[in-house]
Parts: sequence; C-alpha cells; structure tokens
Amino acid sequence: MKYMSNASSNKNTYRKILLVILAMLFLVLTGLVVTNENIHLDQVVSKRLQPTDPDHVNAVMVAFSIFGNVPSAIIVTLSISVILYFLKNKRESILVLSTLITGIVSWIIKILVDRPRPTADLVNILEKTSFQSFPSGHTLFYTVLFGNIGILIFYADKIKPWLKSVLIFACVLIVLIAGYSRIYLGSHWFTDVLGGLILGLMLLIGGEYWYRKPLEQS
Repeated sequence: MKYMSNASSNKNTYRKILLVILAMLFLVLTGLVVTNENIHLDQVVSKRLQPTDPDHVNAVMVAFSIFGNVPSAIIVTLSISVILYFLKNKRESILVLSTLITGIVSWIIKILVDRPRPTADLVNILEKTSFQSFPSGHTLFYTVLFGNIGILIFYADKIKPWLKSVLIFACVLIVLIAGYSRIYLGSHWFTDVLGGLILGLMLLIGGEYWYRKPLEQS
C-alpha cells in the first residue's frame, strides 16, 4: 500500500512539473505572437510546407480540416462518447466528451490574443477561414480528442501491448497531420498550430489525472 501511495505521489509530481513547463512554453509563445516577433519564422515554415502548385490541393489535408470544423467535431465527439456510454464505460465516455471543452478554451484565447489569420499576400490561401488565428482550434481539438483516445488505449487491459503501440502511434500521427494541414491550407501560422498542440497537451494532463485518480487512490 505504501509503495502504491509513493508511486501515485510521484506521478502527480511529474504531472505538475510537466504542466508548469507546458504553461511556461505557452506563455512565452503567446508573448511572441502578441509582439509579432515570430512572423519571420512563420512565413518560412509556411513557404516550406505549402504546396508549390495551389491548384492541386491534397484531399487528405482538406478532409482533416473538414472533420475539425465545429459541427463535425461535435458530432464525432458525441458519437464516440455515446458508444462508450452504452458499452458501460461511463468514465471513458465522460473523458471523451470533455474534448468539447476545447471549443470554449480556444474561443476565449482567440478573443484575448486577437491575432489575424494569414493573408493572401503572405501565404497561399487554400481554405477560407474566419475568426482569430491563435491558437489553432483544429489542432487543439485533434490533440485532445485523439490524446484522450490514446489514454484509453494505453490503460486498456484487454489490448495487447504491440497493438497498443500501433494504435497510439496512429493517434499521434493523426494529430501531427491535422496540425500540418492547417499550415498547408494557409489557415494558420506554425505558431498557431504549436500553441494548439501545447494547450491540448495541458488539457490532456488534467484529463488523464481525472481518469486515473480513483485507481491511484485505491
């Protein structure tokens, strides 16, 4: 029992340290965005990652963008959550449902930072967007949704270790492609995507703590 208590305490300590590090990184990044000190880096990254021929847009990039839009994101999240609930996985259902918090968090920060979207004189606009740019709401949503799914896979008892590795790798790959798609389509700057990723990881730490807390205290 004492060993379990020490292990739980160590995990909480690691969570707090990681959360503080991520929070500091996000604050520094936000400062760079507000002062516009990062624009050269953003332009360089966009130039490297965007297609040289705007007439041939990758369908995969467009698809990732569509599924990250508000209506699709809500439908996908609710569907997964409902399925888990009817499979009698109540805590798992709530964890996935908590992904919808990303919309509120993204909206608040976008208003506070008030960063304009990339413009046609700086990047190729392959997808028309509105509202503020920082952080990337798509990246934040994908990070938390597939991060939560990754957490459930990692702690699942009935999934073989090799399959866990494959599935978690797939979740990470989806998040990375989603972030890349936002730059590819000219909808966001690199630092918008990075901000969404960092913020998503912070929310995942909280979600993972809530999900595992009952077991760590038993």
